[in-house]
Amino acid sequence: MNALKAAFLFLFIILPTLCFGAAFPLVGKIYTRSVTNIGRSIGVDYMLNTIGALCGPLFAGFVLIPLFGKESSLTFAAGLQIATYMCIVGVVLGKKRRSALQFGWLAAPALAGLILCLNYPAWSHRQLSLGKYHYFEEIQSQLTPSGWLESLFQEVKILERIEKGELVYYGDGIGGFTTVVKFTDAMGNTNYAMANSGKADASSRNDMATQTLLSHFPMLYHKNP
Repeated sequence: MNALKAAFLFLFIILPTLCFGAAFPLVGKIYTRSVTNIGRSIGVDYMLNTIGALCGPLFAGFVLIPLFGKESSLTFAAGLQIATYMCIVGVVLGKKRRSALQFGWLAAPALAGLILCLNYPAWSHRQLSLGKYHYFEEIQSQLTPSGWLESLFQEVKILERIEKGELVYYGDGIGGFTTVVKFTDAMGNTNYAMANSGKADASSRNDMATQTLLSHFPMLYHKNP
């Protein structure tokens, strides 16, 4: 079974890995027109690559994520890359007067990628607020055993079985995300819990004693509180 998992993951990541590794040498080969200019052309490639590496985090961290959040930003970035690829392929094949059928073979996987961008990544904000990576053992004990293939394709439905409370706020940021969940007990009492990146840090009931105690420390050291 472990060998099957490894083979599945290998097939899933090998193509993107090869493409990432081949991207820069391929650009250098295309841009270098003669051996005499190889130093200049590779230098320009590195310069543009460095500018892109600097602008990417700057644009993502200060523009995309604050305005649209991580999920929509990833969708936008992936869709932009695929659309750029399609435009370049269209221009190159148009100059070479290639047939529309040849363009179709290249455009088909790109169109499939654009369609997937509209559906993935599809994040469950409620499940993110559970902090499974903090409380995995507790969550695992509440779940019935599932096969790894079932977990791969039905993860959201499986984890929905243990969801409690109602998500009333989700805020996305550069370093993490903040959620507020409302819980109502059998007596109708309402409790709110705030979590940062899935780790509960405050609540209106269970953590109130600790939160109140924290305010006592500065008062103990103040001359006239």
